[in-house]
Amino acid sequence: MLRVTMIGVALAVGLTACGNRDRNAASTDTAVGGMAAPGTTRAAPGSTSDTMGAMAPGATDTSSAAGALDTMAHRAGAAADTLANKAGEVANKAKAAVGAGAAAAGSAASATAIRTQLAALSSDQVKQLQTALNNDGCDVGTPDGQMGRHTRDGVQCSLKKHGIGSANLDSLYSVLNLSFK
Repeated sequence: MLRVTMIGVALAVGLTACGNRDRNAASTDTAVGGMAAPGTTRAAPGSTSDTMGAMAPGATDTSSAAGALDTMAHRAGAAADTLANKAGEVANKAKAAVGAGAAAAGSAASATAIRTQLAALSSDQVKQLQTALNNDGCDVGTPDGQMGRHTRDGVQCSLKKHGIGSANLDSLYSVLNLSFK
């Protein structure tokens, strides 16, 4: 829409310039050759010759005006394309920011869900989980039966390693051969 508007403005400016040029050429025709003789055809406005076939001083070729219009339209189109590209970049950055925010919110929600589920485990169950996580390659340190940051990080590591949804600890327990029912 912006491109169409800009091209329309460029064309209007160009047409105004052409109209002024035609008026200048017409006054030059009158000053040089006078009015066209009866029965003769007057040259087209903006043409390079008067009614007698001679070059009228100050007259211009309409191809120059058309070229100027083409140049203005091209510049307007290029400016519109640049603006559209910038708008697209801003939209992509906004989408990325929204996606990152949603991922962070989802991560925080899943971390809370994991904490809630892990809090229900007894000290003995935590010790079994810590041993299983260490055996799975997710180092949580020496199994002590205490739920802490290292154990939660080990759970996240093992969930990711096995491609399990972040709040699905029952599936993780199954993969680790643990039965906490």
